[in-house]
Amino acid sequence: MHGPVRVLDRRPRRLQNRLLREYLVAWHGRPLSDATWETAHGLHAQYPDFDIEDDVI
Repeated sequence: MHGPVRVLDRRPRRLQNRLLREYLVAWHGRPLSDATWETAHGLHAQYPDFDIEDDVI
């Protein structure tokens, strides 16, 4: 199984005139050092059942 396990952090990111939310995501079967910053839109698109807001620690 692969996919996000939990959100470790969040940050705003400005792209042109838009403000995006990015989340530092820990992945199943990967060490925390492999966590990556992902956009909320990207996470929702690939993992619609993953609840971002409930997983922020």
